[in-house]
Amino acid sequence: MVVLFYAGCGIFLVCLGVAGTVLQEEYVKKILSFNLLFSGIFLLLITLSGGGSDPVASAMVLTGIVVALGATALALALVRAHHAKEDE
Repeated sequence: MVVLFYAGCGIFLVCLGVAGTVLQEEYVKKILSFNLLFSGIFLLLITLSGGGSDPVASAMVLTGIVVALGATALALALVRAHHAKEDE
């Protein structure tokens, strides 16, 4: 029962992230939507792997979190540079 709740939350986050990415026009909101999408995928991976009992799935999720953090930092830096260039 708990697994279904976490899987449902993961699916909800994925749907919310996809909708936000498609519907939002501001870059920062798109980046936040991508983060929601990634969080939903990570939650689904952990849920479907048996609640974190599989070390390979846990390692994949941990690596994905680090990659998502780096991608978010890069995207925010690019948005900041784009806005700075527009202000000139």
